[in-house]
Order: sequence, then C-alpha cells, then structure tokens
Amino acid sequence: MVSCAVAFVLSVKSESCKSWKRYFSVILLLMVAFSTYQGYICLFVTAVAAWCILGWLREETNVWKNCGICALLCLGGIILYFAFNLIIINIVGGATYLSENYIGWSNESSVWKALFLALANIVRVTFGITIRGEIIYGGVVIRTISLGFLVWGIYYLIKKQPKKRRLVFAFFCGALMCSPFVLYVILGTYKTHGRVLLALPLAGAMELWLIFTFVQSHFWKRLCLIAGTYLLFLNARNMNWLFYETKIVYDYDAETADQIMYDVMREGMDYHIKPIVFIGCRTMGPLPIDKAGTIGGSLFSWDDGNNYRMRDFIETRGYMLLSPSQENFQEALKESEKMPFWPAKGSVKETEDIIIVHLSRPTAKWYSVNNVTP
Repeated sequence: MVSCAVAFVLSVKSESCKSWKRYFSVILLLMVAFSTYQGYICLFVTAVAAWCILGWLREETNVWKNCGICALLCLGGIILYFAFNLIIINIVGGATYLSENYIGWSNESSVWKALFLALANIVRVTFGITIRGEIIYGGVVIRTISLGFLVWGIYYLIKKQPKKRRLVFAFFCGALMCSPFVLYVILGTYKTHGRVLLALPLAGAMELWLIFTFVQSHFWKRLCLIAGTYLLFLNARNMNWLFYETKIVYDYDAETADQIMYDVMREGMDYHIKPIVFIGCRTMGPLPIDKAGTIGGSLFSWDDGNNYRMRDFIETRGYMLLSPSQENFQEALKESEKMPFWPAKGSVKETEDIIIVHLSRPTAKWYSVNNVTP
C-alpha cells in the first residue's frame, strides 16, 4: 500500500521534476505493489483517474500529458512484475488452477466475446445487478453511489461544462467509474473476483466527494449528506454481517478439519509419513445471510474439493500434511469407488502409500482444480 501511494505521488509530481531516476523508481515501486497484490493495479489507475478529473475541473494544464506519463509508468510496472513472475514460475513452478480460474481470454469462443463479457461484468458490478442468483455483496450501496454520480455527471456536463470541454469531462467521469475494474479487462474475465476490487471504495468515496463539493443548492447538499450518511451506515452494517458470516464459516471449517484428523488418528493412521487425499467436497448448510462469490465459502467445498486449500487450512490447525502425487490421486480415486461418504464408517481408509478421505463423488471441476486426469 505504501509503495503504491509513494509511486502515485511521484507520478503526479513528475512534471515538476523530469528525471529517468524518478520514473525508474516509480516503476520499481509499482512492481513491488503489483507483485504483492494485483489489486493495486486497479488502485493506482483509480487514483490517477480521480486526479485527472480534479485537474480537468480546476482547468489545470497538461492533464492529458500527465495522464499519459502515469499510464506508461503503470504499464512499465505491470511488465516488470509479469517478467519477474514468469522467472519465478519457471524456477519453482506455480498453481495453474489459479491462473485458469482468473484468466478468461482462452476460456471463451473468441477474444471479442471475452472482452464483451468483461465489460458487461463492469456494468453488472457498478449497478449491483443480480444475474442467475449471483448477487453483488453490498450492491445497494454501490448501485446508489454509481447512479448518484451518473446523475451528477450528466447534470454537470450539461449545465456547467462548456461544449468544447464536455467530451473530455465525460471521458474522465467514465474512467473514474470503470477504473476499479481494469483487471477484469486485463484478464478478460467476467467472473466477479472481489479481490481485484480493492479500488472500489476509493472510487466511491471520490464520487461522493465530487457530488458533495460541487452541489451548490443547500437543500440538495443536505439531502446528499443525509443519503451519504445512510449509505455509510449500510456499508458498516454489511461489513459486520460479513465478519459474522466469516466467523461461522471458519468455525465450521475448523470443526470439520479437527473431526477428519480425529478419525484419521483414531484408526491409527500416520499422516506424517503418508499423504492424505481428499476425494470430492463437503457442502456446508445454508448460511444466515446470502452467499456472494467467495464470501461464505467453506474451504471444504471450494472448487468442488480443492486439495491444496483443504490441506493448507488443516495445517493451520497444527497438522503438518504431505502433498500427494498424481499417482496417489489415481490410487485414491480407484479405492474410493466402494467407500461411503464421510463421516460414515469406512469413509477414511489407509493403503500402503496413502490415506483416503472420501467426502463426495468428484466432479469435473474437482479433476481440473487438482490437476488429475480422469
């Protein structure tokens, strides 16, 4: 976060001090931020978009030039991060199931379809639209602020901006609304991965600030303040519900992990010398609030049974597990065909090489995420 913030300050101040050393330091800082968390790409772009729209409203000079410099610096940080990422993956390997879930360019029938779906998802999240039962968590707050900013932008465009400045003003307003979702376009994905929306609160705050600052009427300003206060209350309530739900899910996962390991040790199976293979997944019962994306997702049902995540979580409970090989997975699949589902008796079985926990029948997604050949 600090690297991204310092890089932003150095970027917008670049006009007063042109130096390749300054530019290179910005690229390095952005590389550090992006490699720590890819969502900082959206944060940097959103900050630049907000800075540009303010500069345009204040009729500052060289807004376009400074915007271009920031764009090139951001692109440099992304390229440097991607280069280091490729080197690391070639040396130590990587989790391919993660990249397959996030990068959508090759998952659709055409590049244009992937781009269309990514852009459509920006609209869906911006206005909190529910599609096929998939809700946008906190969608009421996001939708209200987006609609309010859209109304303000149209009014300000028509009433306050000269005709020759309207097109650029509309562009910067659109850029501010779309910038938190830039990773959707970069990755070509329509799946609402909440982790890339780190910049959404910044964009929303900036939109509210613009409305409050440039609304002149006392009546409308007070009305906006009342509405903004209520939206902040809703947002705080949503966060508390989220933490409450997460605690319920964590307790469920912790209890499941402890029960599985209790069954393993009760049967005298030594997980220190034999890897545990989880076949299928265990579905959690209904939660007290709506499930949205990864919010409320149990690690024992994630991706229909992600062995990597289940194993990592069990290790946080104090059990150090071994990683199974592809041969171990194939053996476990064969042995599990006649085993009942956990926690029934006989659902935990030991062979000469592995320990098997049969949670459910494996799905096509289970095979894919665990890199197992059917």
